[in-house]
Amino acid sequence: MILLYGGKDGESASFREELESLKARLNLTVVHVLAAAPVGWTGEAGLITAEVFKRHLPPPYADHQYFICGPDVLMDAIEAALGDLKVPMSKYHFERYSFV
Repeated sequence: MILLYGGKDGESASFREELESLKARLNLTVVHVLAAAPVGWTGEAGLITAEVFKRHLPPPYADHQYFICGPDVLMDAIEAALGDLKVPMSKYHFERYSFV
């Protein structure tokens, strides 16, 4: 399993300690994609794009299941990226939310 975790910055990532614990118990890779990456950050930055998927997921991309949860900006970016990769919508499982 690969979790692409989009967030503002590394410090505000929810469940960071829990995810680290799960990595030790499961076959889980966590990739943080930071919108506001700090100076010296060597990981992914910006939005989750088709290029980010290509760097972290094995092809063929249409063979995977995608579980997506987040605010509209994140969801729109991921849906566009999956469309670019020709992933059929039957492979998307999603939940949109917005903060009030």
